[in-house]
Amino acid sequence: MTLQDVYVQAPLVTDRREIRILALASGTGDDVLRGDLVVESLNYDDLDYTALSYTWSGPVSESAIVIGDVPLHITENLELALHRIRGRSRLKNLWIDAICINQKRKEKCTRTLNARIYADATLALVWLDQKSADSDVAMDFTGSPRQRIPDQVVKIPLPAVTKLMRRTWWTRIWVVQEASMSRQIIVQCGERQVDTLYFVQLMNGKKFERPFFMEDEPEEPHLAVKQVRPDVTYRMSQMKDKLEESENPPKQPCVGVLSNWYAHKQQLEASGPSLMELTFLMHGFQASVRRDKMFALLELATPEARFSIIPDYSDAMSDRLFLTRLTRYFLHFSLQPLRLAYHCRANDCPS
Repeated sequence: MTLQDVYVQAPLVTDRREIRILALASGTGDDVLRGDLVVESLNYDDLDYTALSYTWSGPVSESAIVIGDVPLHITENLELALHRIRGRSRLKNLWIDAICINQKRKEKCTRTLNARIYADATLALVWLDQKSADSDVAMDFTGSPRQRIPDQVVKIPLPAVTKLMRRTWWTRIWVVQEASMSRQIIVQCGERQVDTLYFVQLMNGKKFERPFFMEDEPEEPHLAVKQVRPDVTYRMSQMKDKLEESENPPKQPCVGVLSNWYAHKQQLEASGPSLMELTFLMHGFQASVRRDKMFALLELATPEARFSIIPDYSDAMSDRLFLTRLTRYFLHFSLQPLRLAYHCRANDCPS
């Protein structure tokens, strides 16, 4: 049996909003990773699984996880995460895109369910990678009760916290959707775990200066939702000025999202912000596929935007064609995108 046979034996019915769940076998230490793929439907509200959010990049491990009886090679980063989070004596149900989606068959239709997958998960687990020399210090400080006591003077391990907040995971565009849609989010680095709300409190703390996280960014790279005027022209002209100040994207774009966490949540509950607003608020995030920078934001935007822009990963949809359609959509609301056209340096951008 091959790996493709494993996926064939667990087919997905799109109309039923089916996904595969990895039933990860228990184990300890260096025990071989083993698991089975089980098909479940998001139409049911009693699913119990953890959605893993992690960084895809990195070398492929020499060892593999055994799915059924077939080995599947995964990245070293993912392998380390699975060793850390698997149960010691019982199965753990996980949704992991690299395993639950048949990558060779390009099951990108599952990507369109990404927001629903995280919203329905019992828990979203953020894996920041293995620990470093001072990551435990940063994690312990973030989750410390002392850090959450108002007006208390606390000695902050600035270098450790700054390095933790500059890890690659915080720059991925998909984390905005994954974190915003999830019911509960736990951040894990090495063996330490901290609820993401403590990171939100850290970014909004009054007892120290938050800008120390943004020393390489423009002064105001993110427009706070509650401070932005409702007209689109104002937002875009302000962001244009900021783009002119810095050619390079900020190293820590997620700071802005965490700082305005509750405002973003309120907007999501009230049908979502406009796609144009999201586009400029999320300046600085990275994606391996350029179209993902927009597709990752769609489920957070208004229903009108989700209806107008349909995720398309087919070979027929080139980046140029997608950017042309996106530009046409934005120009329905304002001519201001034309003012920003010269910032696009890619050869395949539309005129």
